[in-house]
Amino acid sequence: MVKIRFLSLILCICFYASTVFSVAYVEQDEINRISKNLKCLVCENQSVAESQSDFANYMREEVAQYLDKGYSDREIYAAFSTRYGEEILLNPLPQKKTFALWLVPLSFGIIFLMAYGCLFFRKRF
Repeated sequence: MVKIRFLSLILCICFYASTVFSVAYVEQDEINRISKNLKCLVCENQSVAESQSDFANYMREEVAQYLDKGYSDREIYAAFSTRYGEEILLNPLPQKKTFALWLVPLSFGIIFLMAYGCLFFRKRF
């Protein structure tokens, strides 16, 4: 009877340890995924996930704290961009004020293709 209790205790401990380590592993993956989109302001052209500076370590800890509080990715990015400015994001979130930056080159490309097409067909016929 003692052996059964001892084995069941060991199984419970193993099950608990496996769930704790799997949660920590998943959280570390989320921290790395979010940190890849944050720029290290100390290092040149490195993300927080790649950098080993003290500032990057601090930011990874901040991301972990935000995840523990239940923040979403967008909320974490918004918090960092509010504190440090938009340049902290390697891939900035789409905004209304940057929409024109994408629309103007596209419209020039379409106008150029239409003009080229008109000239090509005019010479041909």
